[in-house]
Amino acid sequence: MKRIAPQVKRTVLIVVEGENDHGFVTYLKKLYLNTSTTRLKTVIGYGGSATHLINKTIRESRDKAFDTKVLLLDADFKDLPKAKARAKKNKITIFTSEPCCLECLLLDLLEQKPKQIKKCDDCKSALKKLLNRKDNSCLTQQELGRHFPKKILDGQRPTIGMLDQLIGLMET
Repeated sequence: MKRIAPQVKRTVLIVVEGENDHGFVTYLKKLYLNTSTTRLKTVIGYGGSATHLINKTIRESRDKAFDTKVLLLDADFKDLPKAKARAKKNKITIFTSEPCCLECLLLDLLEQKPKQIKKCDDCKSALKKLLNRKDNSCLTQQELGRHFPKKILDGQRPTIGMLDQLIGLMET
């Protein structure tokens, strides 16, 4: 009997800034990850600066053969241009939550983004109010499923580039 060689999977590392980002990526994995072709590892970088998160991505990928390395960042880091240069040198792709943070992207998905955004806290407050949350704890998978069903994600995917890129990593 001939032995069938195992199919080689594409490996993807995604380093995220915080726990809400991790929860959102985990939610997307449940909906979109093609486990027969892609192995995806998600790591929380626990904030800091963009440079710190780039260094975390480099450490996580050291001595491991990831086909794709991605860093999911808020767009409001002051050291983002410097971090982008270091990321390019280390073959790390940066996805930024536009215009400033994940919460703003989530509001955008619901077509509820505030007209004037001065800082990420504006988006965090607006999302908390919209989702009728009492505290600033991390979004649960149940909340994400209730407020951001696959139909909404698929509908907004063509208009939100970062979302399309992130889902694209999981589908192929």
